[in-house]
Amino acid sequence: MSKTWIFFIGLFAGVALFLIFSRGCNDVQDVQPKIIPVEKIVTNIVRDEAYTKHIVDSLMAINSKVEKNYQSAQQTIDNLKSENNQLAVERDEAISHVENQQVKNDLISSALKMDANNKAKDSACSQAINALKTQVRLRSLVVVEKDKLLNKQRLNIDTLVSNQNALEKYISKIKPRNQLLIGITTNVYPVFGYGIASQLRLKSGVTIGGAAMVMNKQMNYQATILKPISFR
Repeated sequence: MSKTWIFFIGLFAGVALFLIFSRGCNDVQDVQPKIIPVEKIVTNIVRDEAYTKHIVDSLMAINSKVEKNYQSAQQTIDNLKSENNQLAVERDEAISHVENQQVKNDLISSALKMDANNKAKDSACSQAINALKTQVRLRSLVVVEKDKLLNKQRLNIDTLVSNQNALEKYISKIKPRNQLLIGITTNVYPVFGYGIASQLRLKSGVTIGGAAMVMNKQMNYQATILKPISFR
């Protein structure tokens, strides 16, 4: 068997033994974090925005309906007040023509009680209308503030997606790859020699190398096995 074959057989046997017995020497490892693809993030954002828009649109529809009911109720109250005022004038006019003083006094007393009741009802209706109006205004303010917050969130999300894209591109560039290195080598002292060398660098970080050199007109072979050992 030629020296070349002996060299390569010994090289591969040494690599196998080295990898088998050194598996436990590299316990400290950095595990690459799981990164959610940008496409999935964008899909989730679009879905959540659609859901939020549906809720907001429903709220705005309710708000619009309440606003219409408020306008209608306010108009009804204004009309009733006008009619009551007119009826009060007609009532007072009729009472003034009553000749019996006792009956006239009783009618005036009843009229005053009726006016007081109407004022109390008007006050209660006004309070209910004002409360409804305040509720409508507050809902509108909530929607406005929501839009402001949503716009800020969109800016933050755009920044997040941009950073995620940049990170994914960077990771794809620095991801370990198998590499084959070929070059020349020399030996300077004590004997001059020259030859060719090659190295196979695996994704795991293990480097397997070999060289063939001529020194003193004889072929010499070298083998190298390097395995990174991480520690802190």
